[in-house]
Amino acid sequence: MGCHQSKLAMHEELAEERANASGNATASANTATKNTDTKQQEPLLPVLWDGVSRSKRGQWQQRLDDAARAKLDPCARPAETLKRVLEGDALPDSEIQTLGTRQPAIRLFLSSTFTDTEVERNALIEDVYPYLKSLGQRLRVQVYQSSEMRWGIRSEASAAHETSERCQQESSGLIYVLILANKCGFRPFPAKIPEEEFNLLKDEMAKQAKQTASTVTSAALNKAMEYMDEWFVLNENVVPPTRELKPVKKEHSDAWWSDIFPTLQTCLRQAATGAPGLSDERRALYVQSVTAEEIDNGLFKVQPKEARDKACFVFDRRLEGIDVASDPDTAKLFIDMAGGEVDEEAQQLLERLRAEAVPAALSPSRIKTMSIPWGPGIDLARTNHAEYMRTFADAFCDTLAADIERVAREHAFESDAVVEEAAAHAMFGNLRRCGFVSTTATQQTADAALAYVQQRITSGKEDAAPFAICGPSGSGKTSLMAHIAGVIKEAHPAAVVVSRFLGTSRESGAARTLMANEPAAAPAADFEKLTKQFQAALKLGTADKPLVLVLDSLDQLSDEDQGRNLDWLPLASLPPNCAIVISSLPDVGGCWEVLKATLPDTNQQHVAKISKDDADGIRSVVLGAYESCPTPLYLRICTQFFALRWNHTDAIAPDFFPKTVEGLMEKVFDELETRHGKETVRAALGYLSASRGGLSDNEMEDLLSCNDTVLDEIYEWWVPPVRRVPPLIWARIVSDLEGALVERGAEGGVTVRAWYHRQHREAAERRYLGLNSRSGAGGDTGDDSDGNGDGAGDVATSSSTTTASTSTTTALSVQRHGELADYFSGKWEHGRHLHDKTDDASALRDRKVASMKTVLAGRLDDPRSGVVVNARKVAVLPFHLMHAQRWEECATTLCNLEFIEAKATAGMVRQLVADFEDLQRSGGGGGGRGGGALESLLKKHSFNVWTRFVAHNALIFEQTPGAVMARASLYPDQTVVFKAAETVLSAPGCRLPRVQQYNKPQELNPLVCVLGWGELNGL
Repeated sequence: MGCHQSKLAMHEELAEERANASGNATASANTATKNTDTKQQEPLLPVLWDGVSRSKRGQWQQRLDDAARAKLDPCARPAETLKRVLEGDALPDSEIQTLGTRQPAIRLFLSSTFTDTEVERNALIEDVYPYLKSLGQRLRVQVYQSSEMRWGIRSEASAAHETSERCQQESSGLIYVLILANKCGFRPFPAKIPEEEFNLLKDEMAKQAKQTASTVTSAALNKAMEYMDEWFVLNENVVPPTRELKPVKKEHSDAWWSDIFPTLQTCLRQAATGAPGLSDERRALYVQSVTAEEIDNGLFKVQPKEARDKACFVFDRRLEGIDVASDPDTAKLFIDMAGGEVDEEAQQLLERLRAEAVPAALSPSRIKTMSIPWGPGIDLARTNHAEYMRTFADAFCDTLAADIERVAREHAFESDAVVEEAAAHAMFGNLRRCGFVSTTATQQTADAALAYVQQRITSGKEDAAPFAICGPSGSGKTSLMAHIAGVIKEAHPAAVVVSRFLGTSRESGAARTLMANEPAAAPAADFEKLTKQFQAALKLGTADKPLVLVLDSLDQLSDEDQGRNLDWLPLASLPPNCAIVISSLPDVGGCWEVLKATLPDTNQQHVAKISKDDADGIRSVVLGAYESCPTPLYLRICTQFFALRWNHTDAIAPDFFPKTVEGLMEKVFDELETRHGKETVRAALGYLSASRGGLSDNEMEDLLSCNDTVLDEIYEWWVPPVRRVPPLIWARIVSDLEGALVERGAEGGVTVRAWYHRQHREAAERRYLGLNSRSGAGGDTGDDSDGNGDGAGDVATSSSTTTASTSTTTALSVQRHGELADYFSGKWEHGRHLHDKTDDASALRDRKVASMKTVLAGRLDDPRSGVVVNARKVAVLPFHLMHAQRWEECATTLCNLEFIEAKATAGMVRQLVADFEDLQRSGGGGGGRGGGALESLLKKHSFNVWTRFVAHNALIFEQTPGAVMARASLYPDQTVVFKAAETVLSAPGCRLPRVQQYNKPQELNPLVCVLGWGELNGL
């Protein structure tokens, strides 16, 4: 939703309302100070619901149980879209998303005025949002806490008059909810005024100053014109040239609130009303409130009406009989006041919205009206007020819950790994193509690749090799490969063009899973047979429908099955009607050495550095810096994060830009910390960099909500009843990092954000984790070095990537991984003590984080119960425990039959085997990271027996995850595996049958050895 007003307006509304409430004209300035003395507000749960959370209350608990057991009818994917995606057509993301390869999301914007709806919003934060997220977890719908701009805004951000650009997110359900109360709300003037309009307003002020009939004095108008020249600075670096309001510094705060702001507000509003030539839309910006503009953008501009009814909802709450005379201080919090009296102009604007505009925009069923008598204010000690709050919370929750259930029904697509993989790479290709700018050098490379493909699919010869492109990190190689895939399909529309950007998804990080992800036939388990199957599939191309395979970043393959040796790829001879275009870094993984030694020189191309001519038009200071690092990534950071934000009056030193990408990112991080808070940015980007392949927005908000150092920095003016971070805090960081972050699908269809480019991630690791090597804690994220983004967190299945970070482990890295492990293990599910004061029971605060139970709903021993496995937890928890060096906890987690079965149920048997291998190798002979202590610990857990159990049964678990307990019960009676199975099978209520083997061996066969994943089929 494009809210034009600045974030300052959000604080100004609070400041003005509190100033009015106290009757002190300068109180608003005093309000803009750190809220260090504010106490935690009393929670509403004990007052309204006897302390019982919604998920445990009657019908609401039943609704959760029903959701877990719901059998949704599978939705059919649009056949034409599916065909075009599989054949390589460049479709827009919106069309690709109709294939349902990611969990649908509900992103809601909540609009309201501040002081008069505080109790309602507190109830939503404390009671409703956590329930809706739990419901979404069970129905596989990502539900995000509503975005609102009424709390948690830092003073540095608001004083900079930034625009609050929380746009309508891509949401499959509701996108906008309005709580319409008794206040029109704060009505500021725009922080940015086009120069032509600025002069028009000044001319109108000058004209009115000469008229005796003006409602504003000549002195005030003349003073306002002086303030306009003083406070609005011309920026000619934008189109059209615009006057922008200067930041309000602390020393100017009193004068601003007591004189400058009210003078400008009154005179600009008066001038806008009378200025000729000013459009109604622009005129409204000087008259309407912030909330009214949110309504305009979030409600009225949603078209057509049918879409509006589906996406929007209004709660019309009316306080009847507001008594201004007897209690003016309280009344000012609930109705617009000016000069000690009701602001009739504001109330008339509000009434037009309530009586005319909103009913005309929505169907009656989408407006719920509730009335309560004046308290004064809202007093939950009154029975009717408490009942109103319960009714409001129930109505809000029911509206959103019904929407979540509808979205789940409309997106109940059956899982298909091939479709999911194709869609993920199609969207990634779109992302890279949209940022691609062709140069003379890249055009030559693209032309050469296109000529190669033309020759391959028309000649019918077999003795041809693939076409390979090499480029260093930051050279734009991946964008070029995405562009090449697009031009090939455009030139040969009948061809099937299969593009894979290796390392950016679960299936593209290893040669085995890359080859197995094709629809021709069920993949063979044996790697050698799978290779033959893959090479046979390459022969499916025909003269009428040739096959073109585009594989970017071969260096991102793991060492599993010696994938980087490229023996699986036919480098010497391709079948007829088949072409392969591949790329690699020159200095990582050894792939380019193989290609260089195998392919003819004519089939090798290098990405050339861009020339100054190609960068023509960029400011001289950027060009001067570019000479030190002539790569597209460097120029992109220079322009996107700096040059495009300059005003024409900014004095930029010739040596403004550092000479490396690392140095540039340091400046980006400095700016982020200034804008959003040092502790907030340090924590957020530390978690992101330590994550295994990225974090979802909900996960990031949960993590920040459990970090009290961050919350202390954020809470300056208001502390909500639940100690939780406002959603817009992370959203604004994401907005400022646009171009450095990328969205991708993760386990369970969850959408996560990750670093866009390896050099982005490495810079963040150095600063926020203290890591210095190229393969730090996030080294297994599959992050492509020339822009593939942070890639697939779970693509690495061997320990090679995990042990790469051994030498770079730092205390800060261990801390962040430990916090991530605490979160995903569920340690904070029921709260975290303030600053970890665990000896003080009163310091425990419920942070309303997502459930991290291994099984979110249903029972593993009862498939009919609607089993919902926490795919994110089972995927990443062992990784973080290992990197946090919490060996005991990691071993206990892995040596747990429920965890093993849950991870198998989630389709992650290969990753499970890798978890055991990684931990085993970490303690290997005392020479691993964990040393001799870990080796002893693993012996205590009989870890070698558990490793054997998982590896030996891996192929069975892949096909039948429910066989875990049965297979464990077949182990010798004295083994830890059998005893663990007996414990589960003997538990009250266990529904699993006992499996007995006649003459069961009581010793493990010493001739059976545990081999790597690629050889498991031989066991």
